[in-house]
Amino acid sequence: VLNQAVGSISVTPWVAYAQLREKDGNLSETERARFVDLAGRTETGMVGALIYLELGQLDRALEVLDERLAVDDPDLMWLGVDPEWAPLRENQQFMRRVVRVFET
Repeated sequence: VLNQAVGSISVTPWVAYAQLREKDGNLSETERARFVDLAGRTETGMVGALIYLELGQLDRALEVLDERLAVDDPDLMWLGVDPEWAPLRENQQFMRRVVRVFET
């Protein structure tokens, strides 16, 4: 299992994402930097995009989705139905990526 350090705790990317959601935007600059660092790691995969999304960095989240599309990440098949992505279903940029998943 991939473990990364967020703060002083070693966690999986999914646990880090859950911790970030619990913070509800109340992050110190140090915490924000640690989450951005974790999200930017290739091995974090789709969770990285969710972390960027939670941090309000939509453009970077979409870039991560593009990176995952380039390597045919099987987790992409859930973009259209996973509730974590529901806030983006009205976003045309996001929906273009959902369509691309099923074009390949």
